[in-house]
Amino acid sequence: MQEIIKQLESAIQQRKSTRSFENKNISKPDRQKLEEFIKNIPAILPFEYGANIILGPEDNKKAVFLINTASDFAAIISNDSIKSQAMAGFAGELFVLYCQNIGISTCWIGAFKRNKAESIISGCCPGYNRTDQKMTGINISAKKILCLVALGYNTQDKGLINKVSKKLFSSKRKSIAESLAGDSLKEFPENIRYGLELALRAPSARNRQYWYFKVLNIEKQDKIQRGVAGDNIVRAQDISAERNG
Repeated sequence: MQEIIKQLESAIQQRKSTRSFENKNISKPDRQKLEEFIKNIPAILPFEYGANIILGPEDNKKAVFLINTASDFAAIISNDSIKSQAMAGFAGELFVLYCQNIGISTCWIGAFKRNKAESIISGCCPGYNRTDQKMTGINISAKKILCLVALGYNTQDKGLINKVSKKLFSSKRKSIAESLAGDSLKEFPENIRYGLELALRAPSARNRQYWYFKVLNIEKQDKIQRGVAGDNIVRAQDISAERNG
């Protein structure tokens, strides 16, 4: 357990979104590791897991990204309920951190060629529903692709994509003070502060970091941690407990 915690801490600290990949698929051994990890996600998470992570097929030749150069991807699939989407974000970030640990670079992608991605994923995921089907109202039991995670090996190429990405997407992070809600406690234990520091390293669309945190002095807390940043908080609490124990 201690080794796993150290690996997660390292992954959170080191991970950066990659937008320029080597022109090759991920290796078969690495794909097998990812498939095995995805199978084990329900046993790792501290709550009932209702979302899905599906790897794109190994022989996929369809380009699903608008500008990204990755040859492989994983689809994050969920229904429309807020709870299910939060779980999907939580599990997706855990998956991304694991990728970092085994040397696979990643990037969360919200804008992609949806029809192509859906044609690839259809039939792979139980309960999946193509979003181009006409529906009366919102059917929260039907699953859809929320986003994709680009997968590949980072290239050292300093070409156009990397140059444009650096101009568009700043890597600067907000401070804890900037991210606290007005009615939040301003002084709290070091393990919580460290958790927030790691949570602030979570990815967000164009690095806008819309989230904020509220620290309250309550006896009982909901065990459900929501979203991508929430996974980093839980990992940080594990790290702090390991350090202090």
